[in-house]
Amino acid sequence: MNKHNFEYRAAGLLFFYFPEVYNGKLSPFYPYVLNTILDLTDCPFDVVWGRLKKGNIFDAECNTGLYSYQIPDKIFDILVDTAALHIALRNPKPFTNILVYTYILRLIGFIIFMITKNDKVFIFFPHLFQVFYVYFYAVEEFNIDVSETNTINLILLVLGKITHELTLHGKKK
Repeated sequence: MNKHNFEYRAAGLLFFYFPEVYNGKLSPFYPYVLNTILDLTDCPFDVVWGRLKKGNIFDAECNTGLYSYQIPDKIFDILVDTAALHIALRNPKPFTNILVYTYILRLIGFIIFMITKNDKVFIFFPHLFQVFYVYFYAVEEFNIDVSETNTINLILLVLGKITHELTLHGKKK
């Protein structure tokens, strides 16, 4: 994780504690999406595109360094998720329990990763909190009708996230 990425992620984390978000006047959807975008800044688009063009999505050029990338990135991820959950718990919604459960799942994976230093653990503890947080708050923020179609979309998002985790933490050279 480079210095600029560290600064961006730290600034993004603070967005959760802007008075409008903290006091429930602005949806936490926006700071979470911002933080998700900032999380992508550590791997330039041209590197990701090059990986896709080569047909080798497991060539993880941006996330190979355990101490230089993986550990700081996962620490920021858990800090962002903790801030997001804190805001969700301040203003409970019908979906808050799902957020708590998926947060605990990822937290367990994070703890195991910090002990073992093996990022393959995230295959078994995917970042589903991210998917559910964005989905539920998007549904609420944009008054999206939760129908059978949207439930299928959520299932597809979960499957996509699991595929994403397999891509990032699965087979490597």
